[in-house]
Amino acid sequence: MMLVTKYLKKCIRNPAIFFAICSFWYFFEYYFIGPYSYLSIHDNADSHQARYIWLASEILNGNLPFYFPQYAGGVDILANGTRFFDIVTIYHLIFPYWFASTAIFISQFLCASYFTFKLAFERLRLPILSSLLAGVFAGFLQPNQLDFGLAFAQFPLMLLVLEKINKNDYSKLIFQSVLLGVWLFFTSPVTIYIFILPCVLLWFLSVKHLNFIKLTLSLGISTSVLIMSQLQFISALLLNVANSHRANRFPDFDLQGSFSALLEWSLFLAPAAIIFLWAVVSKLKTRSVYSLFSISLNFTLILVLASFSKPIQAKLPEALGFLRGFNFDHALYVLPFYAALIFGIALASVYDRVLIKKFSKKLRISVIALFFLFFQSLTLKASNLTEWLIYGNYETNFSNNQLQEFVDKHESPNSLFRFSTAKISGLENAVTLVGGETLGGYLNLYPESFNKFWSQLNAPFLSTDKDALRSLTRWGNKLYLGVGDSFEHSGFLLADHIDLKFLSLSNVRYIISFIPLLDRGLKLVDEPKKVRNWHLMSRKEKLFYNLRANFSGREFYIYENNNAFPRWYFVEGINYIKEDNIIGNVLPIKTLAEMKAETWISSDYDRTQAFKQSNHKASLVKYLSDEIVFKTTITSSNAFLVLLNSWSPFWTVSVNGKDATLEKPYDLFLGVRLKKGLNEVKFRYAPPYKF
Repeated sequence: MMLVTKYLKKCIRNPAIFFAICSFWYFFEYYFIGPYSYLSIHDNADSHQARYIWLASEILNGNLPFYFPQYAGGVDILANGTRFFDIVTIYHLIFPYWFASTAIFISQFLCASYFTFKLAFERLRLPILSSLLAGVFAGFLQPNQLDFGLAFAQFPLMLLVLEKINKNDYSKLIFQSVLLGVWLFFTSPVTIYIFILPCVLLWFLSVKHLNFIKLTLSLGISTSVLIMSQLQFISALLLNVANSHRANRFPDFDLQGSFSALLEWSLFLAPAAIIFLWAVVSKLKTRSVYSLFSISLNFTLILVLASFSKPIQAKLPEALGFLRGFNFDHALYVLPFYAALIFGIALASVYDRVLIKKFSKKLRISVIALFFLFFQSLTLKASNLTEWLIYGNYETNFSNNQLQEFVDKHESPNSLFRFSTAKISGLENAVTLVGGETLGGYLNLYPESFNKFWSQLNAPFLSTDKDALRSLTRWGNKLYLGVGDSFEHSGFLLADHIDLKFLSLSNVRYIISFIPLLDRGLKLVDEPKKVRNWHLMSRKEKLFYNLRANFSGREFYIYENNNAFPRWYFVEGINYIKEDNIIGNVLPIKTLAEMKAETWISSDYDRTQAFKQSNHKASLVKYLSDEIVFKTTITSSNAFLVLLNSWSPFWTVSVNGKDATLEKPYDLFLGVRLKKGLNEVKFRYAPPYKF
């Protein structure tokens, strides 16, 4: 205690050292105990880290891809929130992937904690000890999510910068506002900034009053620079949302979730309520009390609006469809800053009005408070790690030897295939990073046609579990095979939960599971070296079994689907039909043989075209994210080539250098008509924002 107290005294003279030490502790937690560490690199998909790792590797190889083929047959990477050269991508370009995420979280912690301290100490005039603790409190409350960048963490920094800009003359104000916009480009997605901007205005209207004209001008300039610099990103969102799974859906009317968020965050208002009551009783009128009132008012307003945003969205008229897809409840992530200030003001009031005013006693109490914060953070991470290891939220780590060896052994340029995973949510990331493609994924936006396909694929499971409809096919982003929890860990039939015919159609040759699959059509090709019955293991055995597995990745059962369609093939006929839902109304009644021999395409009229059966050939020449090239030999008058990559209106196709008509076989994939002879077929992903 004496040693810590001694060092805390030194830190008071130089707060930057104090927050650097706190950051080292935070680093220790995440590196050795937390979810992202060198020893246990995990992901349950929420971080979207796999996309950043993949994008960084593509950039380092000289590519700047707009299409991400690893998830859901292929999706637009910008429309899914992964931006070129933002701070998260830059960190993944600079650091090894196992350290990049930790570096982001440390940056978030340091930014939130240090600048909350600066604002509390220099603007709210709180005592040094209260300000230091408020900063640490803000850092520990920060949401650790990669794709947020520094958006929420830098909220106090933005307030300080805007206040400083506001004091300058107009020429300096314009220049510094432009610099602020450039900084925001690197650190904050515009989709997050729209939640922060109202909070900034609210702060300066109620807590710290500035010259309104200068404030409006500064925010207008910086926001304009941000929008212009992220124009590609914004264009990708706007142009892809119309064809996405969120285009015609609103979030569920979930009042229970709203009240839960309201109750959880309202606990932070308790210190404010006690101080207000005490101020009324003692007739205390100080600057701190007024600041506390304004900050608590901000906190309450943001909390109520953000908590009830989803129910409000659910009741919006169709005319306001452009608001679909926005997670307005993300504004809740600004609240840690306000909660930290409430904590700091309450602590300052206790120090000055209740305790004996000896600095040494204040110092000891501060040390106790710090120990409590650090201990709580450490305990929470250790507890989460234990639960995740045992109950399986951590399905795998990125570094998986079994998957890497399997992909290296089986994949070749002319034999592309996809994986799919049963009862595993995060494994798609591991598959992606060893060079494989998966049918599932965790996505912000994906094509509506793929959503219909996924609903049909999961139809057996969804017919028995209606609650899963939201996360698997409606508003949710989770494209995982729904197999539920009602099976024996000794093995189960995948066909009882999944329509295997649709897995075959989508080029899924290998299925991965932690639990044995009993389907006759699936051939076991790889299994754990040491098979254990998870169901019969004790809690302690599960914990240590998975802890050991973190060093090389967990092991699985891998099954081969012998009925899987090749990635590309020729069909014998096309059926143009007047049907908006071919996937749901036509394909379910067709056999595998019929689906492979023919294709169906939605049209304004009914027409069938047959092709002469012949020995056509197609060899893959190039397979990049945005460009796929084939050399084909057509031996009859015409033919139709199907490529089982997800359709997008921004795909184009050319044959022998001339533009051709891109068809949409099965209302889901890519297709093109070819004439007799040798042909070079080039599919290119060319969205209008690709520049």
